[in-house]
Amino acid sequence: MVRSYLTWLGVLDDRWAATMLRPRWAVLDRILRWPLLREWGRNRTFAWLAARTHFFDDAVVDALDAGIGQVVIIGAGYDSRAWRLARPGVRFFEVDHPATQGDKRRRAPADGPTYVPVDLGADSLEDTLPAAGYRPGEPTVFVVEGLTMYLTEPQVRDLLATLSRLGAPGSRLAVNFGLGVEAGNRTGAAFHNVALTFSGEQVNFRPTIERAEDVVTASGWTPERTSTAPELIQHYLSGTGLPATGVKPTAFALTARRDGP
Repeated sequence: MVRSYLTWLGVLDDRWAATMLRPRWAVLDRILRWPLLREWGRNRTFAWLAARTHFFDDAVVDALDAGIGQVVIIGAGYDSRAWRLARPGVRFFEVDHPATQGDKRRRAPADGPTYVPVDLGADSLEDTLPAAGYRPGEPTVFVVEGLTMYLTEPQVRDLLATLSRLGAPGSRLAVNFGLGVEAGNRTGAAFHNVALTFSGEQVNFRPTIERAEDVVTASGWTPERTSTAPELIQHYLSGTGLPATGVKPTAFALTARRDGP
């Protein structure tokens, strides 16, 4: 819903987002476009989500420019990168719970990713991804967006270690930690609470930057660049009309590489 709304504002370019909205989110998207309510969407939480989208887009594009031909999106939800960033010869894999994927496939356009239904708490990615056509011997860019906070720390460690084993040397990882919601940001916090209510998700893991980098390193990755929410917002959103100041660095994203052998 946020990507659909921000596309309408001209901050993002994701024409696929609106087509995949479930009915209640489509209603909220339309409500936020009413003249008297438009400012509600210009909050710091939406700004962070816009910057986060740009960050992950750039991570994927940089990997594709470097010749990587496989993109694996973990906990993909209603992600649209398989359409927005499609290139000849590049294969996108979306990993998510079967129920979510079933709903998405009824709404999404055709000719998108290879869907890999996985319950991360029960199924083995090392079995399911290769069975879906993923090639473990080739470099991959792994996208873990908006997921780590809903897992426990042991689950995050296990997931990142599994991706390291699956990815050949030269693979890349893009992952974010934290929610980006501030106690004083009432509008953004309200939208976040609505989202948690609708999804039934529970926040479990909110590490410091140092802790997150330690987890990534211990999982077999070499961190390259870590950027806080304020840094990403300043980089991507200056001049867009969304709040570009006053955001605390409680959320951050990082990129890492898989060294060989």
